[in-house]
Amino acid sequence: MPQFFATNRALENLGRILDPDQQGRDRRHKLSRGGHYFVDMHRYMRYYLGTTDADRMPRRAIVSDSPVTVFEEFLSDDRIGSVVVCVHGFNVELHEAFTWFRILTHTLKNLRGTDGAGIGDRVVTSLADLADKPSAEANSLTAFVGFSWPSDGKVLAYASDQSEAIRSAAPFGHLLTRLRMTGKSVNLVCHSMGNYVACHTLAALVNKHLVPPVAMGDQWMLGLFERRETSHPDDREHVKRRDDEWLIDNYVMLAPDVERRHVTKCLGVGVETEYVGQFYSGLEHLARRITNVYSRFDRILKISDLEKAPREAVLGVGDAVSKISLGLLDFLARNPDQRWEKRLGEAPAPRNAPPGFRSVNATELADRKIDHSDHIDSRRVVRAIADALEI
Repeated sequence: MPQFFATNRALENLGRILDPDQQGRDRRHKLSRGGHYFVDMHRYMRYYLGTTDADRMPRRAIVSDSPVTVFEEFLSDDRIGSVVVCVHGFNVELHEAFTWFRILTHTLKNLRGTDGAGIGDRVVTSLADLADKPSAEANSLTAFVGFSWPSDGKVLAYASDQSEAIRSAAPFGHLLTRLRMTGKSVNLVCHSMGNYVACHTLAALVNKHLVPPVAMGDQWMLGLFERRETSHPDDREHVKRRDDEWLIDNYVMLAPDVERRHVTKCLGVGVETEYVGQFYSGLEHLARRITNVYSRFDRILKISDLEKAPREAVLGVGDAVSKISLGLLDFLARNPDQRWEKRLGEAPAPRNAPPGFRSVNATELADRKIDHSDHIDSRRVVRAIADALEI
């Protein structure tokens, strides 16, 4: 009963893991085309629980033929209408990411609607789940897979994890476009810094800093990336498009470690008040609907503000040092991209976020304080996630 994670972890060692010869290197190039490969998490966890070694990727856990095993046998099944990709956050090892994934999907599978029907009956995470639903109607099921980027799994590695998140945009973008080419609805659930990965990916795609190879011959995909803003800045309505014209249909942000200003468009009378956040256009043009699930009791996001202190200290130096630096520090102090702002995971999204952006107060839903990793432990919050994913 394999459950599948795509990953760009240990990519440089993939050839040696498979075979320490030319054949291994050739298999590595084939497997990691697009910058990621798939892992059978059932086999990976069997290895990890037997060794508690989180630094090695066991050879048998690598899916040797993912186009067939993952895409043809699982995701391309006619009963599956949508695919949800789950992305973990900062300070998470692969085995921890899988635990988070299983808690979320386990809670989803136990959900029941007001009529007693099983919302979770429409959730599948493996080929075994598909086998248990032989009579399911076409396009009625939602498949869940994971994406694990190489976070260090260390509390003091915040800055390096941010760098890894940015570098993971290309492989994640390749995965998303490959999934979209199946014709299924593609959706995201990202936690914490996983949203930093997703937002950088969408920004790179819409700005054409990243053009995935799988999309090169597809005019629909190329046309999607060519989109420009066509609505008034204050217009909160969607640009009219067909449902199949979005790369991401539903994007759920859990405790997003993304600053509010990064998803805003601030246009004023004077030039000095004009600012477009680095993630605004990617979200506006490539995601149909975004749901920000936040809590003001998120202690981890507040603690992560400590990593801002060194930069803020530099910007707080006196005029004399600024003059010596030829005004550089003064420029940094005035430049919004060099300042820090509240995370989306602590507060509702601003009104000047992209159209289709809405916010959900996790603490209000759960009727208790929700901390950084508590969202998937509240049935009401998970139900809101299911609603946002249109399950």
